[in-house]
Parts: sequence; C-alpha cells; structure tokens
Amino acid sequence: MVRQNSVTYILLMAALLLNVAGCNPFVSDEDRTIYFGTWWEGDDFGNICAVTPDGRAPRVIVEDAVYPRLSKDRTRIVYHSGLDGDSEIWIANADGSAATKLTDNDFADSRPCFSPDGSTILFESDRDGSFRLYTMDITGDSVVSLTPAFEAIRGEYSPNGERITFTAGLNSTSGNKIQIMDADGQNTQTILPPDFYHSWGSHWSPDGTKLAFTAYMGDGADPMNTIYTVNADATGLTPLYSEGYSQQEPQWSSDGSELVMVHRPTMSDMNQLYILSADGLDARQLFASSFHCFQPYWVW
Repeated sequence: MVRQNSVTYILLMAALLLNVAGCNPFVSDEDRTIYFGTWWEGDDFGNICAVTPDGRAPRVIVEDAVYPRLSKDRTRIVYHSGLDGDSEIWIANADGSAATKLTDNDFADSRPCFSPDGSTILFESDRDGSFRLYTMDITGDSVVSLTPAFEAIRGEYSPNGERITFTAGLNSTSGNKIQIMDADGQNTQTILPPDFYHSWGSHWSPDGTKLAFTAYMGDGADPMNTIYTVNADATGLTPLYSEGYSQQEPQWSSDGSELVMVHRPTMSDMNQLYILSADGLDARQLFASSFHCFQPYWVW
C-alpha cells in the first residue's frame, strides 16, 4: 500500500505542478480523457488513473483496481479489483465514487466492459474451469455464458453492439487467436492467417470496420511484439508499429485518427503510454512516468 500511495502522490503532484505552470487543469470534456492502469514494482494491485491526450493533469480515479471501461454515456465505470484475494468486478460512477461489487465468488472475474447501450456487461471468468466470456446485467444478475465450448478472454463489443471481438485459445498449443462472433456467441470466425498464432488484445475502430491488435510472430526477426490493424472482414492486414522492445494494447481515438498504446522502448524501461498516428508513422510519449502504465482506454 505504501508504493500505491506513492503512485497517487506522484500523479497528484504532477497535476499540481502543471497547474502552477499555467496549464489548464483536468478538462471536463470526456472525449479528451484516457483512462489507464498503473503498477509500481512490488504492488499486489495497481490503480486506475486518467490523463488528457496531451499528457496534462493525471489523476487517480480508483485505487487497488485495474482494467477501466466506461459506459457510452460516460456516467459509469466498470473494472476489476483483487482486494478480496481473487479478482472481482465492480461498477462505480465515472469519478470512482459509489463503487458497488457485482461479483463475489472464489473465481477470477475480470476485464469487464459495457455494451454500447449500457445494459449489459461483458467479462471473462474461470468459474467453469477455464477462462470464458460471459455477460451479466449491470446489477450482476442474469449471467450468461457466451463461449461454453472454448477458452476466450479480452472481449469487446463492436460500436453497434452486434458483434464481439476477443482472444481465443488461451492455453492452446496453436497459440492465441483473434476472433469475432455475434453478440449472442454465435457465428465465430478467425480473421487472421494461420501463422499469426500469437495475437491478442483486439479493439474496434470507432466505425466498426477495423481492429487494432498485438501479435508476436516468434521467429526471432521481429521485436517482442507488433501492433497491426485488419479489416473486420479479414482483409487489409497491416503492420502498424514495431519499434523498440515492446508495444501492445492499442486503443483508437474517437475519430479514428490516432491510437493510444503501451510502449516499452527497451527491456530496462517502464511500460509507458504513447500516442500513435493511425498510419503508424508518428509516435509520441504521452507523459514520462517512473511506474508502469498499462491497459489504456480512450473514452469516446
């Protein structure tokens, strides 16, 4: 807890110094907000924070929690926390207040996200022996298994709510696969070539026509991993960024012109947040931190 309080102190002091220097405080326009997780070496769990896309006014939203996702109307946030000894899903106001636990069991429930209409929460759980995707309503009731026949993690609704992209084959000998299915769990399809046997973390573009994701080819020629984009109809596979030691977790801006990603320039560096142009030609660091940043979420 001491180190997590140190993270809180660093972020709040950074915001204070920026304001003293004449910069505007945290803006109220949620289109200009990036939520993300932080982790300090030795922490059991991280914190959920927020920052503007130009790196100003970082602040802590929820302590001892990770994987933030906001409702489309920007009034609520879901996340998971391990304070109970295993991962449970919580819902709160967008500022982190009025937090309520939605799951309470001995299994790992994690990585929640809202459906576009805000009525359903998609999440992953190992409650049936392996990680699969489930839905529940915003009170934690009416749990439905979407992937009863195969392992699946990192689910995300398409902008229109009709489809879900996810990572399948968590423990498969053939590697992880980016897949798409209907929102009811039907009509599953793999959209990448067979040699993309380690691909994960797919995210929809705002118009629902593309996915950004991370892949590791594993042949020793590429960096640790590379960010790609692909059309939702499985065409147009394009490598986007592969500089430095590692890059992953790409998330689109609301107009599709940029992405936020986690980038690690060298093995000895911390995971940092970078803004990447949609053509992959320009990358800039969001802000410099002395702690790990991960799981960014660009609020639309």
